[in-house]
Amino acid sequence: MALPKALAPATAKHPFLKPAPTGWLRQYVGMIRKGHRVIYGNFIPTRAGDFNYWRGAAVAVCDGGPAFFGAEFDADRNVITDIEFNGSP
Repeated sequence: MALPKALAPATAKHPFLKPAPTGWLRQYVGMIRKGHRVIYGNFIPTRAGDFNYWRGAAVAVCDGGPAFFGAEFDADRNVITDIEFNGSP
């Protein structure tokens, strides 16, 4: 469970992130970057409203706050390499 460990520093400021990824809709895409297998995860809080299209298209949110975030996981190294949080509401 690399994601909870990677989110730990942010949970002091945003305690609602502690249960992630439980409680979030999740979208994943795989890619190769610089020879490494990378999985990008797009995380949308289930309480956020009507994202009924999330299974068929990427969800993009502007100024949704830190409950909306993306994370990159390097599958070859078994580590989260980047986390980006959405802007403030």
